Amino acid sequence: MWIWKDSAEIDREEWDQKILKNPDHRIEALSWYLDAVSDQWGALFLFEKDIRIPVSFKKNWSLKMAYRAPFTQQHHFIGDEIPNQLLIEKLTASLTNQFNCGKYCLNYFIPDTQRRTNLVVDLEDYRLRDEEMYSSHHKRRVKRSLSNELSIDFLVTESEFLNWIDRFQKENGSIEGLNRIALEKLTSQLFLHKKGFVVAARNAKNEIIALCLLSDNGHRIVNLMSLSNLEGKKKIAMYGILHTVLQQFKNVRQIFDFEGSDLQGVKQFYQGFGPVTEPYFEISWNQHWFCSLKDLLKKWIY
Repeated sequence: MWIWKDSAEIDREEWDQKILKNPDHRIEALSWYLDAVSDQWGALFLFEKDIRIPVSFKKNWSLKMAYRAPFTQQHHFIGDEIPNQLLIEKLTASLTNQFNCGKYCLNYFIPDTQRRTNLVVDLEDYRLRDEEMYSSHHKRRVKRSLSNELSIDFLVTESEFLNWIDRFQKENGSIEGLNRIALEKLTSQLFLHKKGFVVAARNAKNEIIALCLLSDNGHRIVNLMSLSNLEGKKKIAMYGILHTVLQQFKNVRQIFDFEGSDLQGVKQFYQGFGPVTEPYFEISWNQHWFCSLKDLLKKWIY
């Protein structure tokens, strides 16, 4: 049976130690990461098999809603084994019992759920094939990007990154879907725990024109956020950044995770680097009129 615990009931040291036992541990499941990006969080535990999985949620009066927290694509089971299909289906029942409504993304197949796509580069394969993995379009664009008097900087500071984001929004308007508070909290924690960094493209005046926020667990690098200003777009700087990151880490990491995108143009851009597709599955449910109203308002506004 899956048992729910709020984060206040969880031994954080034991929680994090269990995650860190896995060389390819998922940073987004660590307690400090969940604290940074979630309104609130807790976990469902399967004690008889020593398995658990985190859930981010919001609470308004009596309404509890599970949601996909910022900078978190999907969650994975934490433990030494994967539950069988029956236990996974019981997990979905526990989620719907615990929360009135919500969305939850999991990298295991669940019937009657929405299939989504993640894109990852196997860096072992990349070491052997290098730029041959790229589409012909991307090969030309990478070459052109790197000939635009750009320098790729791996030493961007936390404050420089956040200040650049703020200037970008001041000049271009709010970034759709960006939770600025969560971004600042997460960036601070990634730098504090040495589990992330920012890579930027600078022009001839040493000004940042594009950048990426990346997490790094020593095995897998994850693309959490990528952004270019107008000059960065004109100089197609993101091609140069991502190519340079792949080159820099191909011999010392195993996976580069683009995290995919629901935007077709962004998805096609990532696909040009030759990643493989990893599916994951989104559970969604609605058992409260307020959730229905919220979804209706979102469709009407956007």
